[in-house]
Amino acid sequence: MFFWQFYITLLSMNSLRVEKALYWMVRVGAYILPFTLLIISHSLFFPFISGKNFAFRIIVEIITAGWLGLLIINFKKYWPRRSLVGVALVIFFGAAFLSAIFGVDFKNSFWSNFERMEGVITYLHLLALFFILTGTFHTRREWFGIFGVSIAASFLVAFYGLLEYSGVISSFGDSPRIISTFGNPLYVAAYLSFHIFLIAFLWFYIKSAILKWILAAVLLLEIPIFFLTGSRGAFVGMLAGAAIILLFWIFTAKSLKTRVILGSIAVFLIAVPILLNVFQDFSFIRNQEVLSRLSHITLEAGKTRFTLWGMAWEAFKERPILGWGAGNFDVPFAKYYDPRMYGQEPWYDRTHNMPLEWLVSGGLVGFLAYVILLGSIAPALAQGVKRNILQKPSTFIFIGMFAAYLIQLLLVFDTLPTYLTFILMLGFLHAVSSGSNDEWARKNTLVSPPTAANALISSFRLTGIIGGFLAVFLLVAFVNIRPLTANRALMKALIVFGEGNLEETLGSFEKALRLSRGTIGTTEIREHLAFNSSKLFSYPDVLRSPNGEALYSLTRDELEKQVAENSSQYPKIKHNILLAQLYHQKAISYGDGTALQKSFENYEKVILDAAPNYVSVYPIYANLLAQTGNINGAIMLTKKASEILKSADRYDARTFYSLSLFYTAVKRYDEAYSVLAEISAKYSGAEQNLDPEMMNNIVETTGRHGQDAVPFLKKIHELDEKLVSVPLILAQIHATLGEKELARFYALEALSKDPTIRQKVDEFLKAL
Repeated sequence: MFFWQFYITLLSMNSLRVEKALYWMVRVGAYILPFTLLIISHSLFFPFISGKNFAFRIIVEIITAGWLGLLIINFKKYWPRRSLVGVALVIFFGAAFLSAIFGVDFKNSFWSNFERMEGVITYLHLLALFFILTGTFHTRREWFGIFGVSIAASFLVAFYGLLEYSGVISSFGDSPRIISTFGNPLYVAAYLSFHIFLIAFLWFYIKSAILKWILAAVLLLEIPIFFLTGSRGAFVGMLAGAAIILLFWIFTAKSLKTRVILGSIAVFLIAVPILLNVFQDFSFIRNQEVLSRLSHITLEAGKTRFTLWGMAWEAFKERPILGWGAGNFDVPFAKYYDPRMYGQEPWYDRTHNMPLEWLVSGGLVGFLAYVILLGSIAPALAQGVKRNILQKPSTFIFIGMFAAYLIQLLLVFDTLPTYLTFILMLGFLHAVSSGSNDEWARKNTLVSPPTAANALISSFRLTGIIGGFLAVFLLVAFVNIRPLTANRALMKALIVFGEGNLEETLGSFEKALRLSRGTIGTTEIREHLAFNSSKLFSYPDVLRSPNGEALYSLTRDELEKQVAENSSQYPKIKHNILLAQLYHQKAISYGDGTALQKSFENYEKVILDAAPNYVSVYPIYANLLAQTGNINGAIMLTKKASEILKSADRYDARTFYSLSLFYTAVKRYDEAYSVLAEISAKYSGAEQNLDPEMMNNIVETTGRHGQDAVPFLKKIHELDEKLVSVPLILAQIHATLGEKELARFYALEALSKDPTIRQKVDEFLKAL
């Protein structure tokens, strides 16, 4: 009854009033969007990412309903005109969707995960936002207004960073570099670089002295905060962008003096990174963490990135047309794993280079679409100048802005702050390249013919508008509310698990899985279910409780589902490893033969098929083989791992010492000694000392062999005379053999190396 009365009331409204309400709803929603970047949701998993992304999506969906209503009222007025920028953006996002369909994991490409919150679903929201802005924002005042709002939001981001730097607000970062509300200094730098150029752009057009002073104050805050992020890529990009602007101005400057000044500044900006590198040992630079970091812009510093890019290139060559699909780089990362990456992050789901990212995820189709999109910027600026909407000097600032943006994207990837700002800039370029001068000069887009003032809205149009809102609200519930609640449930599960409440942990994980089904987060929830369930094996009594058994069963079943859902041709080995480790622990703790076989199968899926060079899994599997008595199998795997590492000039103490340990376990002493001699010669530094902690297991294992081990132990003693464990175990063996003098000799030698063991040695000598 209420709905019917509301419907009748709306029917009595004239069309202009409905249009005005929808227009202002869209406009206010667009003004709110930049402030979503300030959200930090501590109750959500990934607090710097999840909250702001969900808020962004919800607002975009709501204003989409308003824009659809405007289209129903006046389609011609609110549907964007055609422009090169708009066409290029549609092609680009279309290519991303196509690559997702033909990629290796459509679900991940479409929904992404809580850590990234990207995927096709985000691209659709960005595309919708572009259409909304270009359909409803046509005038200079409207665009400069939203620029002002975005600058206000950037000021708050920078001010939060200032409070963080001064210690007023506690930082969650692990270094003095500013993370503000983004959680990562690289994201802050990329976002602020956009706005530093945008402030300079607005300076050309704003006539109010007060507003100019306000912009200057914001700029004076944002520039130092930008540098305090310590982002080397953004720093180089900013300098290059500023130098490009100056070079353009040189060609338009009329006086020689001006050209010389501008040229000198440009040369200085280009030379700044070189000068910092040359003088990096000066105390002023060395003692300032940010300056010290910026002074190390070298090819050596980028070695990890170069290795990663080499893997990405191999991935592109396998699927060159449509790529692997957005967000799926972790699959070829494992398949083409370069052991030179060993010791870095275990998983990379991004190439950390956006052009290369699109080459891998979208293939040639996606990459060319990306190039076309970027290439549409210059013609749009030229059209703006041609229509007398833009002044030529101000367009140079835009060129510098995008140059800085592209340079830093060679070392990092886009996130919501840069995506949102980029779409805002593209919308503006669409407006200046496709609009008329008369329209540009209006107060706002909301101009209707006089006859509309008294025209009532038709029931057909009103029904369409209401239907659009109802559809969008259902979309909000499915796309955002359900996964947001799942995210919160996951966070609660992690908290109560830490408190030891298994019953509530189980319930929270089940709720998170139920709510995330069909949307975002299921894979991530399963992974964290595995991470936490594995910890239960350290507490056998807890694991054997009903809740412990239920949590293990849930983890096992969900990981089995995840492995089954993954591509059989291109598996995500992280899930095979997690499942193998879960069965591994079950097999060892319970003597479960079925679990042992399942563990073998999943480890071998990784090593023999999906990622033969992913060296991190070899020692884990070797340990399982050793625990189950297959020492020769453990030797084979560990030897293979050490060969992979040596081929990449990498050293891992656990792997190398384990090989010697396994050799000693089967009395292959010559091979065990060769491994230790190589470690001593190549990997133990100038003193060539063996690691005492690593040697303890080897010495203890060898000591159980009695007299057979004496020659090997004596050789080890000669290899590293500083080891205390070797003379101690030799003393025990000789005592067992009745050779008291030798036992006394080695015991006293051990005491001379470590006086803290005097009591132990004295007791041993008395026993002799």
